[in-house]
Amino acid sequence: MDFKTITAHISSLPNFMGDQHDLHTFIGSIESIQKMIQTFSEDQQTLINYQIMGKLLGKPKEVVNALPSTQWTSIKGALLLHFDEPESESRLMEKILAAQFTTPAELYEYVTEQAANEIKLRREMCKSEQKLIPIQ
Repeated sequence: MDFKTITAHISSLPNFMGDQHDLHTFIGSIESIQKMIQTFSEDQQTLINYQIMGKLLGKPKEVVNALPSTQWTSIKGALLLHFDEPESESRLMEKILAAQFTTPAELYEYVTEQAANEIKLRREMCKSEQKLIPIQ
């Protein structure tokens, strides 16, 4: 896909206004084109990220505008931190039990990958947390 096609795709996305039910659809729409976005120049990527930020309204816009970075990973992390429903311990356990593992090593790999992803997200959020506007 070229730059024009990517920006047209982003323009066609619905705005995100903070509804938990729309969050993962919005993020998934952007994630589906991230590999293509990364092939563009840094300036083009910045323009695309500003276009993505333009799809945010209300509280999501306030939260993202307070970020020190316009990188997608920062935007995504802030949206997840502020608008995603936190998973309970019991829900996480259900996910682990529902997964099919044939060896203890597969279970270990799955659990460590999930933990690493959560740590990465929290670390990114800690870097920009001081500049975020708290949601009330």
